[in-house]
Amino acid sequence: LSTPTCIFWNLHRIFNFYTYIMKKNSMSHFWYMQNSMNHFWYMHNSMNHFWCILNGLANPCPKSWGFLYLKFVIILWQWRDLVDLKFQSAENTIQVQVDSGVVVTTPSVPLPNQVILRSVSPSGKKVALITQENDHQKLTICLDNGDVSSFDLNESDKYGKIYSDPYISSLDWSSDERKVAFIAEEARPSLSDNLFCSFWIQTGVVVIFDTEEETSRVRALPDGVTPGQLVWKPNSEIVVGVGYPSKPYRIGIAYCSDRESFLFSVDQNGVYEELTPRGQHVKNPRFSPSGENLVYFQSTIYGERAPAAQLALIKWSSRQSEILVDYVKVSKLIHNEKSFVGVCGKSILPRRCFDVSEKRIFFSAYKISNYVTYIINTETKEIFELTDPNEYSSVQDVYKDWILLLKSSLTEPDRIYLCKFSSVGNSLEKYLPITTERSLKNVEKDWVSVLEFQSPIKDKFGQELTVTALYLGPKAGMEKRPLVCWPHGGPHSVIGNRFTHTIAFFLNIGYSVLLPNYRGSIGHGNDFLTASLGQCGDADVQDCFQSIEEVLKRFKDTVSEDELFIMGFSHGGLLTLHLATNYPGLFGVRFAI
Repeated sequence: LSTPTCIFWNLHRIFNFYTYIMKKNSMSHFWYMQNSMNHFWYMHNSMNHFWCILNGLANPCPKSWGFLYLKFVIILWQWRDLVDLKFQSAENTIQVQVDSGVVVTTPSVPLPNQVILRSVSPSGKKVALITQENDHQKLTICLDNGDVSSFDLNESDKYGKIYSDPYISSLDWSSDERKVAFIAEEARPSLSDNLFCSFWIQTGVVVIFDTEEETSRVRALPDGVTPGQLVWKPNSEIVVGVGYPSKPYRIGIAYCSDRESFLFSVDQNGVYEELTPRGQHVKNPRFSPSGENLVYFQSTIYGERAPAAQLALIKWSSRQSEILVDYVKVSKLIHNEKSFVGVCGKSILPRRCFDVSEKRIFFSAYKISNYVTYIINTETKEIFELTDPNEYSSVQDVYKDWILLLKSSLTEPDRIYLCKFSSVGNSLEKYLPITTERSLKNVEKDWVSVLEFQSPIKDKFGQELTVTALYLGPKAGMEKRPLVCWPHGGPHSVIGNRFTHTIAFFLNIGYSVLLPNYRGSIGHGNDFLTASLGQCGDADVQDCFQSIEEVLKRFKDTVSEDELFIMGFSHGGLLTLHLATNYPGLFGVRFAI
């Protein structure tokens, strides 16, 4: 966090200093800079009042409470602490009377920074926390009656440090809510010999901790296999996970996660089985409530960073697999003549994704810059579009026929809705707002515009490409504003139409923002995703330049062509450098990392 924060402070200072010196040749610019920075700090801090939602769960209320139609909604938030320059998390529990729509919420309670993993049991009555302070790790179990138990995980000589990175770490409850499963390093002679890094694939082990017997048991895998993304098979002692070949060691899983992997299972007796063939990439294994159906994403390896993917399903009793959603080249028509561009490495499959009949699966996938939520019928393989493709909506949780939905936009902070699913019309009904809608000062909700234009450069097959970009700012009726062009990294990625503190900050202090979806971006089908291969540093640069020209042409009354600023990180930094050198007089400020 500290690096981007300091970057934005300096960018604003540089741009204001540059424009001020150009307008006034006076020593008073030092006074101007001081006041400008104070204002900058105040505005930047005000944006951090809008917390972002990490995830949410919808659970029934315990029957002893006497509310038949009461739901628990647990929301995990995240924000940036500008004092400690760290990300902080908080949690609040919300009670919803679904018949009357009455929502009772509690204040968000910050989670200690020492919490590295957290998991709510299936009933919502227990919470497991793994905390770390220096090199000391412990497991804490919190019950709904107020009881708390803690267990020292460093006392065991069966395993080393627990994995906590977001790519392979796990903390999952068994159906009987007695055991938790997590992943740890293989035991080594001493802590000093541990080669632990969240960006490395290391040799790990599956650890099962029995909270009643207060004992742990290691389920070792074959040599050369590291586990990740563990889930319990419902009503059994079987754990399913993603297996990664651990040798040769490979750095960069955070930035190139589509490496060879496969699904495996291991039972309480240590019986190990590989469920999918090797030579491909798999992720996000999810069980149906009965445990008969196992669904997951799979894709090719060593290609794009977020490649096009397939949604696959395994019938547990027969171990037969089938493809539910195949690769989509450009787009295909689904129910009601809607267009569907497929799934990719950034698609969302919530932890609970099946409806009560286990015939429908809920997932979210990018369509241009918005997550759109879909359902697929596992019998007919028919896909239904549940949410408006013109707004950002991602499914967070599914409990029977209730769906927890996150909505957001770059001009509206995150908000959560509890929705009733109708299997008759394959649609969402009864949207209950769970969180309070919040608005930004000096920013209108309709300041999001999607631009479409033909790229001047064809793809490698000689086909025309339609490129898109997001423009954020007033369309008319206001003074001209400086423009920030921010090409995303990746290149196989996107800056989605979801609330982002940095973009909201720029809008709030008087800038407009341009987010080009150059070739190679996700959300446009597989052909567009792979169109950058062999053309990086050339065609994608022209796509970004064309998007700038489109904005200056369409919004000439509200965008100042004399105050253009470009910034980018990773591949976006590469594009920034290309644009800055190819068009040296175009940008007043250029910043690349």
